[in-house]
Amino acid sequence: MNTMQFKSLKIDGGEVAYLGSLANDKALLFIGRSNTQKHSAPLQKLINRLVLENYVLLWPISRSQSIGDFLINKSERITHLVDAICGPSESLVKAGLKKMIKASILVCYPTKWDHFFMRSRSPKIPNKIKFYRQMLQSAGKNKAMSILSHSAGGRIASHLSDEPNLERIICFGYPFKHPNRQEEPERTDSLKRIDKPFLIIQGVQDEYGGTDVISRYDLSPCIEFEFVTTDHNYENISDADWSRIINRIESFLEVR
Repeated sequence: MNTMQFKSLKIDGGEVAYLGSLANDKALLFIGRSNTQKHSAPLQKLINRLVLENYVLLWPISRSQSIGDFLINKSERITHLVDAICGPSESLVKAGLKKMIKASILVCYPTKWDHFFMRSRSPKIPNKIKFYRQMLQSAGKNKAMSILSHSAGGRIASHLSDEPNLERIICFGYPFKHPNRQEEPERTDSLKRIDKPFLIIQGVQDEYGGTDVISRYDLSPCIEFEFVTTDHNYENISDADWSRIINRIESFLEVR
């Protein structure tokens, strides 16, 4: 199962990368991780197990993300050369050079020039909610849908709980509060109205909210927590903790 590769499907509203069989009647929609090729051994293990349980894993790809991936692939050799010349550490000069390389490549592909305008304005949560709602409705026809999200993806998912075919939501690291800002009610207001089972797997050292979030915010009784010793990036989690997380997710999804 480690050699499984994502395939892509064109549907109304965009493109979806998927893993597993489209004939499966259970689907898990990913929100919040932009690169389907980025390696993550624990997540891959979880994905493989769910595919074995007859889930199809769906990864919606926006046009902005699609063009971004295209530019990464086209500029890969040159950016490696920049890394070799400038060294492994990041710097403003190095980041500027990489942006200039991608911009030069983009000039050669007029059909993708709208990426200039997409990059010039910050992505808004309402637009993302609209995009994923459309994906949920198009890709999830005749399927029992669940969402697996991370960070800001959980914010988006919390606004989708009214979709009839959505059964459950899972979020790794819900961003309750930005560590460098005051409270932003729009981050948590939607959590009051959740009416579907919503599992939040939260790091006890997460800078966006640790174990204090249970008493700090007004939360729907449909929300449950699994706390784990990690931060917002879920790095360096012990095998025992990952095993506990996977077991909790499988139990939550009722795959056993």
